[in-house]
Amino acid sequence: MSKKITIPTRPQITPHADQWVGRSATSATVLTKRLTVDVPAETHARFKAFCALRKTKMNDEINAFIARRLTEANDE
Repeated sequence: MSKKITIPTRPQITPHADQWVGRSATSATVLTKRLTVDVPAETHARFKAFCALRKTKMNDEINAFIARRLTEANDE
């Protein structure tokens, strides 16, 4: 007895999905790089809640912090 398995074809990717995944506020004009940072779960939860209350994105808050810190470092 043989069992026939059919493998479905790969779904077509719509250009709209690629545009949605790749977009960000700065990606249109500035090359971006991904940064991974490990933080304690409690810190992450508090920061996420903080951003939700301010209706800001965590990414925007982190980028603003880094920009401020670099400005401070230049002034030292």
